[in-house]
Amino acid sequence: GYSSDGESDLVALRKKISPILERYGVDVVLSGHSHVYERSFLIKDHTSFATSFTAANMASNSSGRYDGTAGNIASSDFNAANSSCPYFTIDSVYKHGTVYVVAGSAGQIGGGTNSKFPAFYYKNYSGSSGGESGSMYLEIQDNRLDAKMSGANGTHDQFTIMKGVNKKTVVATTINTATTLNASWIGGYNWYAEPAPPIISQGTGRTLAITPAATGNFTYYVNDSLAPKTTCIADTFLLQVTSALAVSVINYKAFLKNKKAFVQWTTTQEINSDYFTIERSANGRDYEIIMVMDGKGNSSTPTNYEFIDNNPLPGVSYYRLIATDKNGDKKIAGIKSINNSEYKSLGMTIQPNPAINNEVNMAIQSGKKQTVKIKVYSTGGAEVYSNQVQAQQGATTLRFHLAGGAYIVSADTQDGVKVNEKILVK
Repeated sequence: GYSSDGESDLVALRKKISPILERYGVDVVLSGHSHVYERSFLIKDHTSFATSFTAANMASNSSGRYDGTAGNIASSDFNAANSSCPYFTIDSVYKHGTVYVVAGSAGQIGGGTNSKFPAFYYKNYSGSSGGESGSMYLEIQDNRLDAKMSGANGTHDQFTIMKGVNKKTVVATTINTATTLNASWIGGYNWYAEPAPPIISQGTGRTLAITPAATGNFTYYVNDSLAPKTTCIADTFLLQVTSALAVSVINYKAFLKNKKAFVQWTTTQEINSDYFTIERSANGRDYEIIMVMDGKGNSSTPTNYEFIDNNPLPGVSYYRLIATDKNGDKKIAGIKSINNSEYKSLGMTIQPNPAINNEVNMAIQSGKKQTVKIKVYSTGGAEVYSNQVQAQQGATTLRFHLAGGAYIVSADTQDGVKVNEKILVK
């Protein structure tokens, strides 16, 4: 046998080559010639003498056998492992660990006299129990590697490496839409929705098909076993289920034509849809319903919708589309604005009307920058509020308080344009 503690060529390999292999994410290094079978733990950063190996050099303290037993004794050379879970590696992670194997006992054993090297989980030489000869073979499928050293007396050693597992995945989907969840490994599976006992398995295949019947967030899990002692792998899926109706709305737009506001939209499909609500606002904050239109319920073909506002607000105004499904789930499908200041020099809206909590929210729509005088009169003709506003082109907002009652609000410009509106204050 040969030792990398003292032989110059092997020392160079240990100090110079091993760090390069680990740096570039090599999972397994296979070599031969020593008339023994030796296999390390998943290790990293071990470039000094054999006896310097510590737990800090172990990327995993598992045996990697993946046979459901912890502290599995392979031979008299064994260094104890805490579990037999697979070794987990990730392509993008720097120095995730490497397994080193000397597979040299296919035709002869007898090399090596040192009964124990700390970095090795399994070391089979002529003086060990059995002195087994055997051959090593690899099985690779998808992101899973299984390595086994087998001889006339069966499998002497084995280890499994899985790459890129134990994932947490966010899945965005829509209500009543079939969704398939995929486990990140090849092997056994148990799916469930609640992490606390008693765990009820919902499936044992690599995939789980789900059709969510409600909106909200739902979590699903898949393990390689339901028994805590033998569970090594777990994927988590967070389903974010939204209304299919709002998601299906495309080409939402609002525009002016012939002094009318046209609101149009298209749905690619409709599942469980109930109705659409078109709301209008003078300031983009306070909206009022101006139309409700029925949806198609269930439709697999595109549907075009149109609403015409024959009396759009002067100045800049906003149209908000709300989609409601039959479960009562409401989602904003879009907000669009138009500018109707081209042919009206002054306009005024008060929303809500009646005003609540004695607070009046007013929006002045102006075709240009100008001074606007605001006056409020009681129904008896008494002036109860007066203000002068420097209105901008478009919408200018104003907020003030009044006692409960009925009033007339007046807005006047220097050009002699005047608009009035009746309001009720609660």
